[in-house]
Amino acid sequence: MSRCHTCGKTEPGQAVCLTCGKTYCEDHIDRRCHHCFADPGSREEIRIAETYARDSFDGTPTYYKDDGFDERSAEIIRNKKKMEKPGLLKTLFSSPTLCIVILCILVFGITQLSALYSNELYYRLYAGLACWPDFILQRPWSLITYMFCHRDLVHLAVNMLTFYGFGLYLEKRIGKVPFLLIYFASGIISAIGFSLFSSNPVIGASGAVMGILAATAVINPDIKVLLYFIIPLKIKYVVVLFAALDLILNFATPNDSIAHIAHLSGILVGIIAGYICMKREKNRTRNTQWQR
Repeated sequence: MSRCHTCGKTEPGQAVCLTCGKTYCEDHIDRRCHHCFADPGSREEIRIAETYARDSFDGTPTYYKDDGFDERSAEIIRNKKKMEKPGLLKTLFSSPTLCIVILCILVFGITQLSALYSNELYYRLYAGLACWPDFILQRPWSLITYMFCHRDLVHLAVNMLTFYGFGLYLEKRIGKVPFLLIYFASGIISAIGFSLFSSNPVIGASGAVMGILAATAVINPDIKVLLYFIIPLKIKYVVVLFAALDLILNFATPNDSIAHIAHLSGILVGIIAGYICMKREKNRTRNTQWQR
């Protein structure tokens, strides 16, 4: 039996507001009928718990059978959510990872189409999007635009496949805003780090992608991946291997077209960001345990 916090009515299986955590009867669960300044969520989310539900690490509600949770009600809610799946465009634009992949593909397509019109326009576009170390102060926006420009199809495919594979996981694990902060911080620091050692222009999302990869390795180091689609390795070893290769190649082939310093800078930012996210998760878990 539970008591409504508004009218005091006592009855079994009252709904719970997922914002304030209090039980309410059918007449007072609506947000207009109780003092809860935030939206308590959809009516489906409110009715799925009879006593109380808390969020787990990945943001998925965890329900407790000992509290009288009705499995039949859960099945009804799952079926309703399947019927309410968003459309394709809404799904695409609700994910930062997919948005960035689409933007990179669009920019690559535009630059390649410009080559059909004139080579001059093609080089002007690349020069305008690239980050030039000597002109960062005059063109600070290039610290962002260079990440959406790629040299060729192989460059684009490698970056976007890696980013897509780990970006979707990381944005769900830590949230969209922290994910975007890691991505753009890694990309910006990568360009700045590269500019300290070179006067050549830099393009591509490699530094930002390395930051996402490194942050994922810190948060969940035991994820298994197929290195080059062949060799099974844990992600923590993949990051160490990439960092070692970039460090060696930076000194062995200093004049190649790969920005090894940018990769290393992105990995460093990702490692730092990953530890910050881990600390936040631990603090959140500790606070949740105290609340229980």
